[in-house]
Amino acid sequence: MRAILLASALLLLWSGMLFAEVFTWTDSRGTQHFTDDSRTIPPKYRKKAVPLKGFDQPDDIPVVAKPKEPTRTPMTLSKREEPPAAAPQPLTELDLLAKTLLQSATSDRDKAYAAFAWVRSNIYYDNASKWQRRYGQHGGDQSPEGVLAAKRGVCEGMANLYAALTGKMGLQSAVVIGRASGFRQEGHAWNAVMVDGKWGLVDVTRHSFLNPPEDFLNHHFPNDPQWQLLEKPLTYQEWLKR
Repeated sequence: MRAILLASALLLLWSGMLFAEVFTWTDSRGTQHFTDDSRTIPPKYRKKAVPLKGFDQPDDIPVVAKPKEPTRTPMTLSKREEPPAAAPQPLTELDLLAKTLLQSATSDRDKAYAAFAWVRSNIYYDNASKWQRRYGQHGGDQSPEGVLAAKRGVCEGMANLYAALTGKMGLQSAVVIGRASGFRQEGHAWNAVMVDGKWGLVDVTRHSFLNPPEDFLNHHFPNDPQWQLLEKPLTYQEWLKR
């Protein structure tokens, strides 16, 4: 009999716990809390605490709800919206020139020579800018776009234009800085261009196109030894004695 009474008491206690009211409140940081003992609710939140019945949350309780899934029509798949395609950029003067030269040039060598011949024939050497730069002045815009627009430039500007133009034509090219032989041994700029997987040397200013590296070195000494294109690069003193 005592066992039956004890079991009944435990059953009533468990039922009371199961159906006891649960309270919820949100603190000042936005964190939601739950408790089945109202005495544990901090005093400043007790008036804001909301009772939950049987742990079921009614629809009218002001708590942060999970976002609802978008309503979809049965058996209908929504299509992914692609971002609008960017408007094509207008072709620059350099783009148009490269496109024109490519119409009659297919091999790497033809492309390299077409760019060389065009720059040599259409860009004039700017002596005024040369002397301005020698005395520390700006000396004109030597960017590819600036030289192409003005139709004139110094050796650096011509080399910049050749590198940009051959790049537009699908060739790998570089501007080489160094010295040129002559009365002054002054600074000079020319190009290296990749033709059929092999580097070659071009100097638009001095009308030199893909001469053998040994011959090219007769009048050019690059600051970076790799652009001598020799297995054993020369020192500056060795170059002066050639």
